[in-house]
Amino acid sequence: MAANIQDILASLLLPEDSDWQVESFEKNEANGSIYVHVRFSKPEVTVAGKKFPIYDFRPERTWRHLDLWQCQTYITARIPRYRVDGKTLSLEVPWADAGERLTSMLEKKR
Repeated sequence: MAANIQDILASLLLPEDSDWQVESFEKNEANGSIYVHVRFSKPEVTVAGKKFPIYDFRPERTWRHLDLWQCQTYITARIPRYRVDGKTLSLEVPWADAGERLTSMLEKKR
């Protein structure tokens, strides 16, 4: 069974059994870059074993990732937010540490 490019990108960029999915991608031939757009695939988030409904999403962010196929690669996503005790919190993403603009895999290579 042949995999499509979005399945291949998901297997390269996202942890197995991730709540994130590759939504789309775009390759810019002019500057040799790939932007992989991912989205959270569930109606609620699970944090420390507890489920919370998604309150809203942060504006889209971009993280620099390891090069794929000799192209500068970026992951873009809108991060879901949830509310706990009146506080609005952002979900942590599996590909980067909080506040970082580089993915964890790229950080390890530096």
